[in-house]
Amino acid sequence: ALPGVPDLATLTALGVRRISTGGGLAWHALGALKGAVDEILGDGAFAYTGTGLPRDERAAALGPRIGG
Repeated sequence: ALPGVPDLATLTALGVRRISTGGGLAWHALGALKGAVDEILGDGAFAYTGTGLPRDERAAALGPRIGG
């Protein structure tokens, strides 16, 4: 959480109907990507693959894979 910023439940109770994350979600995703690259280049490991979005959640968000 950002210092001094109420959580979503509090904002909702205050009547806030729209929030903006700015680039925060993109920066978070890029941070995860950098962490994976650092792991591959540093340790030669691929443990990051165990922390990604599970297949069923990918399919639910993006639809089934083309061709199977």
